[in-house]
Amino acid sequence: MTLMSLDRLTVLRGECPVVDDVNLTVEKGDFIGLLGPNGAGKTTLMRGALGLVKTTGASSILDIKPAARAHHVAWLPQSREIAWPIDVETIVSLGRIPHGSQKLITNTDRAVVDRAIKRLDLTGFEHRIATRLSGGEQARVLIARALAQDTPLILADEVTAGLDPAHQISVMQIFQNLAAEGKGIVASIHDLGLAARHCTRLVLMHQGKLVADGAPTDVLTPENVKQVFGVESYFVQTDHGPIFQPVGIVR
Repeated sequence: MTLMSLDRLTVLRGECPVVDDVNLTVEKGDFIGLLGPNGAGKTTLMRGALGLVKTTGASSILDIKPAARAHHVAWLPQSREIAWPIDVETIVSLGRIPHGSQKLITNTDRAVVDRAIKRLDLTGFEHRIATRLSGGEQARVLIARALAQDTPLILADEVTAGLDPAHQISVMQIFQNLAAEGKGIVASIHDLGLAARHCTRLVLMHQGKLVADGAPTDVLTPENVKQVFGVESYFVQTDHGPIFQPVGIVR
């Protein structure tokens, strides 16, 4: 089942295409790592797909009525700072608002919120004030809020930014498991090693264009990595899974 399709999606900044004629589909079970250097257009692509910036071309998300859109897709933006001095449980519960739970939390809502808190290793944090947490802890709270929205599709921008190694791996495993349960995930990721190990597909962007889309071994080729990132790389399959590591700058 297709959860999102983009047809020749383009975003202009003045006359310059920041996202240039991108075609992309997201199916149930996809965990897509959106890769590319700074300025490649990753964030703008996701914002364009959601209708947050003006686009040409088509996004299937925009065919969904706004009231129903929040039932279909959860958006986790790059900014992870929490401005509200309220407790963690309340913030995670905000993910249930599209389901009509502005005032009354149902048993179903409670179960979904509790599961999201547990998945993000936040058990025991429920009554702590979120603004008093570390940056990485706040990031996990906001990821939990997105999970509590319980949508078929999740778009996440730099989802592992600010997390320690254990929680980076944990979050990638969570998204991997969600995809295995039938959800679709698109996440921009700068750690190519994490992307290679956990994503079912990688989409590589460069200068606003989609230059590769496929399995990690097909996308993270030495040629693609040199062209797009300007680095030499080492990629090997091991008993512990695929290992990818940038090893030097191309001079």
